[in-house]
Amino acid sequence: MKCPVCGNELQRSNADPKYGMCLKCKKAYKWQEEGAGAADSGGLNVCLLISFILGVLYLLYTVVHWLITSGSASNGFEQLGVGIGMALVMPHIVCTVIAVIFNALGLFLNKRGFSLTGAILYTVAMVLFPLYFMFVIIEMILSYIGFARQNKSGGGKVAIVIVIIVSILLAGLFGAFLLFSGGDESETANISENSENQNDTGDASQEIFQKNNDGEYSIGETWTVDGKWSLTVDSIAETADRNQFEERNPAQVFIINYTYENLGEEDGVYFDLSGGQIVDSTGLMGYSYPGSVSNNPQNTPVGARCAAQDCVAVDNVSSEIRIIVTQYDNNFNSYTATFVMPIG
Repeated sequence: MKCPVCGNELQRSNADPKYGMCLKCKKAYKWQEEGAGAADSGGLNVCLLISFILGVLYLLYTVVHWLITSGSASNGFEQLGVGIGMALVMPHIVCTVIAVIFNALGLFLNKRGFSLTGAILYTVAMVLFPLYFMFVIIEMILSYIGFARQNKSGGGKVAIVIVIIVSILLAGLFGAFLLFSGGDESETANISENSENQNDTGDASQEIFQKNNDGEYSIGETWTVDGKWSLTVDSIAETADRNQFEERNPAQVFIINYTYENLGEEDGVYFDLSGGQIVDSTGLMGYSYPGSVSNNPQNTPVGARCAAQDCVAVDNVSSEIRIIVTQYDNNFNSYTATFVMPIG
C-alpha cells in the first residue's frame, strides 16, 4: 500500500497489522488491502463504471437524436426552431461530455478528485437544462457514491484543483452559450426583419401597388408561379344580400369566384382572397364580409385544383376593385400579385 500523501510505500506495522507507517511523512495510516473499496471486476469502481457507461450511452443518443431532428426540418421556421433548441441544450450537452471525461479519468486512474469533478459536472449539467434531468441524475448519484467509496488521497490540494477546474469549465460553457445564442438571435433577427419588410405594405394602397408587385391581372387571367401555384379570378358579382348580424353597412358586397392549382408545393396551397388587401376605386380599403358562399377555399395538395368563393365589401360605390394578394411558398419566400376586377 502507498502513502496517500507522498506516494511512498508504507511499512506495515508488526505490532498492529491494521496500520502502515510512511517513513517520509512520519505518519501512520490504516492499512487497506489491494483492491479494497474497488469493484469486483478488474478492480474498477462499480458505481463509477456504471455511471460512465450510462453517460456514454446518453451522449450517443443525444448525437443521433439531434442529427435526426435537424435533418427532418423541412422549412426555414422548423430549421430555426431546431437551431434555438440546440442552442438551449448545448451547454447541458457540453457539460455532460466533460463530466463523462472526468468520470472516465476518475474510474480508470482511481483518482478521487477526477471522480468528484465528474459528479459535480453531472450536477451542473442537470441544472443547466432541468428538462433533461432524468438523463443525468443516475450518473450524478452513482458518481458521488463511487467517489465516497474510493480510497482517500490528498485533501485540501485536490479540492482546490477541483474548484479551479470547475470554474474554468463553467466559464467556457458560458462563453459557448453566448456564442450559440448570439448566432441564433442574429438568424432570428434576420428572419424577423425580412418578415417585417414583407408586411410593411399596410394601409397605403398606392404604395402597395408599386412595392413587391409581380404584376396586375384581370378577370380570367392567370397568375402562375412556376413549380408552385396558379391563381385565376373567374368572376365577380355584386350581391344584395346582407348579414343581419354584421354591424357595418357597406355600400357594395361582392361574391368573387376563383380557381387555384397546386403546381408543386408539398405542404399544400391555400388562397383566401378576402384576406388580401382590398381597395375600392376611391382608394379606400375594403374588407372581408361574412356573406353566404357555397365553396370555401381548401388546402390543396400537389396536382389538385380548388374552385372557391369569397365575399368582400367596400364602403364606396366603385366601378372596380383591386385585391393585392401576397402568398408565401413552403420556404417562406413571398410573391405578390394585384387582381383588378371591373364591376358591372
